[in-house]
Amino acid sequence: MKRNFMITIMAVTLILLLAPVSRAVAADFDFPASMFTIKHLGDATIVLRNGEPQAIVLRDQKFVGNDVYVTVNGVVYTAYVALGSNLTLMPGTMPLKFEHMGTVDFKFSGGSTLSVEYGGAATKTTEMNTKTLKSYGHFVVTDGTGPFAGLKGGKGTYSLTIVCSGMGGHPKVGDPVTVMFSAMGE
Repeated sequence: MKRNFMITIMAVTLILLLAPVSRAVAADFDFPASMFTIKHLGDATIVLRNGEPQAIVLRDQKFVGNDVYVTVNGVVYTAYVALGSNLTLMPGTMPLKFEHMGTVDFKFSGGSTLSVEYGGAATKTTEMNTKTLKSYGHFVVTDGTGPFAGLKGGKGTYSLTIVCSGMGGHPKVGDPVTVMFSAMGE
């Protein structure tokens, strides 16, 4: 009897030691349509091959929002949100389609932070004076502090929409944009 008990204890110990451990907790977070401002328009580069345009790259676009209501795993917080965006035009697409990568950094009241990297595909449409960029793909939580520390390493899918309206031309630094972001952990 004692021998069977010892064998069972050893087996359970081995199973626990060899079992894969995942420390990241699945994260669901979003913010509804919120007013942001354009902090940096980005730097555009046209990539040429033999004098022919091959790609258009727009790097380091920055949008910021103050007092944005952010929901993380069902709890509502207020945060300063900085959204970074990098776009590479996919040739021959209409409506325009881009490879889209960037970051979303949240700084919550109380000092806690949450940082996310995203990557996917985006489409851009223009109707009247409204330009809309819709992006879908995957994200990973790259950092978190305070109550968000356990989310680091979490992955999932996201959707992001950025709407510039009523600009009457090209947007400028300081112009308002509407931003919506939703991420669902795996």
